[in-house]
Amino acid sequence: VPMHRAAAFAHLLHERLPGASQDLHVTVPIDAASACPGLPEGDGLLIGLNINSEAPSRRLSPERGAAVADALVDAFGCTVVLVGAEAEVPRAAALTKAMRHPGRVIDMTGKTALPQLAWLLGRLDALVSVDSGSAHLANAVGTPAVVLFGAGDEAVTAPWNADRLTVLRLPGLACERCGDRTCRFGRPSCLEDIPVAEIT
Repeated sequence: VPMHRAAAFAHLLHERLPGASQDLHVTVPIDAASACPGLPEGDGLLIGLNINSEAPSRRLSPERGAAVADALVDAFGCTVVLVGAEAEVPRAAALTKAMRHPGRVIDMTGKTALPQLAWLLGRLDALVSVDSGSAHLANAVGTPAVVLFGAGDEAVTAPWNADRLTVLRLPGLACERCGDRTCRFGRPSCLEDIPVAEIT
């Protein structure tokens, strides 16, 4: 059974510093001073969506992201909050353009530095994300996350806090957990073909 990367690093640290604790608690405090404008006030449900990753094999297409966003709106009557880095602004715009409910989206892509992103993720009721830094940060600030895994191995790199984590994977693919940054087939069906109904 593979060891989670966080546990492996803690073990290595303990070998070098025997007094170091191996009891892992992964939390990130939210700084109220890092609040960012743009979110509505009130009790409306806010569900974050991140389709982006540095590795192309771990990204959802904007079209598939639009289908997920629309399904979230249909299922929960929520506002969908898009997150991502500045380089991903065009992908977020394409996602919104492909939606049936573009008026139910707040696009925060490229608008947050790391402290603001932590604050934003902490304000969400949940996050749906591919295997990415945003998923780890949401998990660390206490936000429940649904994380889509394909090329990566959740046993090694999933967000640490299992009590607020749901991992989804398309079963039965011979190539799953390949670890490749780029899909050898051109289209990462391991992510694209996860049924939207399972995600929502």
